[in-house]
Amino acid sequence: MMNEVDMVLRNEFYRKLDYD
Repeated sequence: MMNEVDMVLRNEFYRKLDYD
């Protein structure tokens, strides 16, 4: 199940990967 918090956390997670 997707919710706004989950989407934000995923977005932050993938942004961190992108910086690495």
